[in-house]
Amino acid sequence: MAENILIDIFNMIYDKYGFDEVIKEVEDRLEYGTVKKMNGLIRISTGGHSDDEDICHTLTHILCRFNKHYCGYTRGGAFYFCEEKYATVEMVRVKECQS
Repeated sequence: MAENILIDIFNMIYDKYGFDEVIKEVEDRLEYGTVKKMNGLIRISTGGHSDDEDICHTLTHILCRFNKHYCGYTRGGAFYFCEEKYATVEMVRVKECQS
């Protein structure tokens, strides 16, 4: 039931305000996760927190219009989205350098 409500909220925001506002809404709802732009994609990391993972799974749900932007998932709780709908992307592991 709660998932359906969240789908409706995300769909309303997406229809009225677009991609960026859904990302802002998600960022506000995450408890431990983070949102970061990487290599032209938006990475939402959940930090392994179940509630944050539920939010990401809602974004990828078939009834959520935002799922058109879903690109993939990597182990450890990282969900990737592209502003372009139905973008074809190749998921490769990129190690970030610490300065």
